[in-house]
Amino acid sequence: MVPYENLDIQLGRPVSLEQNAGLAMLLRSAGFEVSMVEGGVMRQAHGDAMWGNHSALVIDLDGRRWVADAGIGDGFMEPLPLREGRHTQGEFTYRLERLTSDTWCFHHHPGRRLPSRRRPP
Repeated sequence: MVPYENLDIQLGRPVSLEQNAGLAMLLRSAGFEVSMVEGGVMRQAHGDAMWGNHSALVIDLDGRRWVADAGIGDGFMEPLPLREGRHTQGEFTYRLERLTSDTWCFHHHPGRRLPSRRRPP
């Protein structure tokens, strides 16, 4: 079982394991090349102080890069190609926007709860 870190935060407990860390361990054990990257949930509302309050994964596979995130409840369900533009999964459309050479913004589908930004390595 993977603990859900938001409950620990609300109860004032230190976070012992985060979903993306667990997912990274599973992917690495299956032979994937995975990098943990810094993210900032609610950065649009609270500014740069939010960098580092979240993480995401970048997976290198056959010369392509993918982004995965198991830690946002209303995020994408399957990895997205790490390339600028719109990405549709089922009835939801997400968008990745390159802000700088190493900083990306993930735009949730229109019914989202949390805006977030990702910074790959």
